[in-house]
Amino acid sequence: MRYLAGIDFSGDHTKWSAGCTKTNVWVATGVANGSAVVVESLIPVQQLCRSGHPFTALSDFLNGLGDGYVGIDAPFCVPAAFSPDGVREAWHKVASLALAERPFPRGRQLVHAFDPQLAERGAKLHRETEKYWVRKGVNVRSTMWAGPRGGAPFAAACMTLLARHRGSVWPMIDGPGAILVEAFPAAQLRHWKLPFVQYNGSTALAQGNRASILLGLEARGLVIDQRMRSECEWSADALDALVCMFAGFAVADGMIAVEPGEAAKLEGHIVVRS
Repeated sequence: MRYLAGIDFSGDHTKWSAGCTKTNVWVATGVANGSAVVVESLIPVQQLCRSGHPFTALSDFLNGLGDGYVGIDAPFCVPAAFSPDGVREAWHKVASLALAERPFPRGRQLVHAFDPQLAERGAKLHRETEKYWVRKGVNVRSTMWAGPRGGAPFAAACMTLLARHRGSVWPMIDGPGAILVEAFPAAQLRHWKLPFVQYNGSTALAQGNRASILLGLEARGLVIDQRMRSECEWSADALDALVCMFAGFAVADGMIAVEPGEAAKLEGHIVVRS
């Protein structure tokens, strides 16, 4: 059996605070048992720590894993043209930005750090892996855009986390411990022909789409108890954490639907299970 985890991420620092009761950051853990993904825990990130900041607790949790595969729903880097010195330099550049009272910098800080000539909010420029899913009709956030529905805040948070990570980041860095993998639930659901839009919220349509997604995941080997199933019926973020587990599973057994290209070593690669 292989250890698996899935993390639904956020670029909003308030969702990471210890006192946040309506977080959108969820952590799923479990194991791959044959072709089944057996979920053992599904919790808000705040439950990872008894003291300190949850963002730090997540970093410590990932560094403490001895092995396994962890899918994270956030971009691992910016387009290669903005990180010619490699991913480690890019991650540390982001992590070194002034943070004030935040665990990670703002999206606009990231944009300015990589290209101060861009407009204040940046530009909607995409990595190669993102361009692929744009062509498939998936709404992909740009890591160099800090405006409405921008990906820069997510990238700022995730790249700060990766700068602290001492282990492997697939397919970019080899190291000890668990292997971190970039996930993107909308792309995975699109590939599996499950609802990949309009499943967040309390409308009847969103609730119905979440129910359809859960059935689709269970048909592909997901095993969860009723309590965790109820969490996912209520929260799209909890559900996304489960979908992220399948990205790690894909790397674990080589069932990767879209293989990484040459740019992936510098930019990262969205992993989707076939």
